[in-house]
Amino acid sequence: MLTTGGGTVTTEVRRPAAVSAASLLERATARTPLLPADGLSAVPMERLVLDGERLVLKWLSPEIDWVMRFSDDLRCRPVVMWEEGLYQAVSPWVDPLVTAVARDEERGAWALLMRDATEEFLPEGDAAIPLAAQQGFLRDMAGLHAAFWGFGHREGLCRPEQFYGVFAPRTLAREAAERPLTGVPSYAGPGWERLRALQPRLTEQVLALADHPAPLVGALAETPRTLVHHDWKGGNLGVRPDGRTVLVDWAFPGSSGGCADLAWYLGVNCDRLPTSKEQAIADYREGLERNGIRTDEWFERQLELALLGCFLVLGWSKTEDPGELGWWADRVAPVAAELAG
Repeated sequence: MLTTGGGTVTTEVRRPAAVSAASLLERATARTPLLPADGLSAVPMERLVLDGERLVLKWLSPEIDWVMRFSDDLRCRPVVMWEEGLYQAVSPWVDPLVTAVARDEERGAWALLMRDATEEFLPEGDAAIPLAAQQGFLRDMAGLHAAFWGFGHREGLCRPEQFYGVFAPRTLAREAAERPLTGVPSYAGPGWERLRALQPRLTEQVLALADHPAPLVGALAETPRTLVHHDWKGGNLGVRPDGRTVLVDWAFPGSSGGCADLAWYLGVNCDRLPTSKEQAIADYREGLERNGIRTDEWFERQLELALLGCFLVLGWSKTEDPGELGWWADRVAPVAAELAG
């Protein structure tokens, strides 16, 4: 039985993974490669038809997915979500699209089958998120967090320190010692150096915390926790015909402060926000309150910690826009100095 320690979610569902990908896919037809423009992990994906249903197939393993390697994911968290019944548990608030999972023993990889919801996703690129869509995302983010209020760590899911260390110097060095850095990881190191030239003291503190995030994780643990997705970026988001949020790519799910999802939404979608960041923060907070979560005693503290956590991962990408960098530096520098001590 899954209980959240205070939220409203209770479920006895536990689903084993399919025995083999071959048994699951032997009835598939019309398999074609899929290369989403907003996909950053570059894992193999396909479109296919299975028993008359249009589906998307995604392959995952540490060998082919840098996200798994950089976040120390040894069990494949999207599969853990399935096995623990969590996709079903989150479905009243968000649709994760996953319909089945399987293991390909020959390839040493997991296969995720998802409903093909191409027409429901936000448009790819940097077009502004429609205001109504953002309001729905923040509504459902708050509703999901309220329902899972008090959610504790479950084995196999992402710990905050694993997420906040994704682009830490030690993580980049470890990967570079084994293979050339490519794709997104290849930009992080030069990005940190550009940030160091603009914000030398802040960069020193941020990189120290990224390498050793225990002070941040400990401070966050003193605030309320819930189930977080950790990657509410535009490429993972859509709107169902009934208005419910589509939320895919559960690479980092785990127990943390709900503001971690809010901070990431603000940081990764900075070029697409239809409102000010302050308005988005207010909308999320009001959503928590509407769902019965009192925020007076903890919200501001959790938010400043979560914004810093986001900056540990994304700060290197903020150097091209002085206004954007200034917003983040003003908000994270005081708490970075406090925790870096």
